[in-house]
Amino acid sequence: MMVVSCSSVVVPWPTSLSTTRLVLRPVETADVPAVSRLWTDPEVRRYLGGPVAAVEVARRMRGFEHVPGNFVVVSRTNGTLLGLVTVMPESDGGSRAEVSYRFLPEHWGHGYAREAVGAVVTWALREISPPAVTPCSVRLRPAGREQIMMGE
Repeated sequence: MMVVSCSSVVVPWPTSLSTTRLVLRPVETADVPAVSRLWTDPEVRRYLGGPVAAVEVARRMRGFEHVPGNFVVVSRTNGTLLGLVTVMPESDGGSRAEVSYRFLPEHWGHGYAREAVGAVVTWALREISPPAVTPCSVRLRPAGREQIMMGE
């Protein structure tokens, strides 16, 4: 493992994490088609501005493999790619990291996102120096309204 410096933040990378049901690891070239689906699937992108245009997907995918902080989430039982969890140190231009996630619709409703994000946040609080993660969740409420909950 090497340590990657992202501005003033130090990130140990590459790294893999595991939970009871999941393996979280760096993105590999073979993952690119499934990861690109996360940017183009209308259900995944419903509250994220809609599907991303093909030209933009191609731009994003160049060099996407092995980028520090991008974890693909795969099933421990069959190796199926379920989604992506990303840690972006200093996402606010300063002292905080952002953790985001996207999962393919056929894997929603099984608690995978909660399990994966929990593992990544635990890792980030322990390993990213300086630690700078603020918990934040977005909950969908009736009629598609979002409720954002933050805590420090």
